[in-house]
Amino acid sequence: GTIINGYRKLAKQNQLWISLGGFHERSADESRVLNTHLIINDQGDIVSRYSKIHLFDVQAGSLIIRESDFTQAGSSIVNPIETPAGRIGLGICYDLRFVEFARLLTKSRQNGAQILTYPSAFTKHTGEAHWE
Repeated sequence: GTIINGYRKLAKQNQLWISLGGFHERSADESRVLNTHLIINDQGDIVSRYSKIHLFDVQAGSLIIRESDFTQAGSSIVNPIETPAGRIGLGICYDLRFVEFARLLTKSRQNGAQILTYPSAFTKHTGEAHWE
């Protein structure tokens, strides 16, 4: 879309890599979206795309959040991508709570992730609980 194309142009014009995460894109289910993380290289190419697998469905006291009501879960982990900063593994937000997810991204010395990225957005309440 227009926004992603703008970031692609920005990456190419400035010769930089961009980790762009937590944006919505259409899914096969018209009533829900995918929560997606992209890596755009310095040529403006999308070189990696991951859609969030672990959706945030939680009840914490009176706070109820059901990400699955409006988001379709992604179907698979993507291989780490080689960048000038190192091999980057892509996750999104709540994925960081799943140790096995990180282990799968980092499992191989030869091609496992050296850096894990989790673009995130927390509410005040869930953020405090997450980082305590």
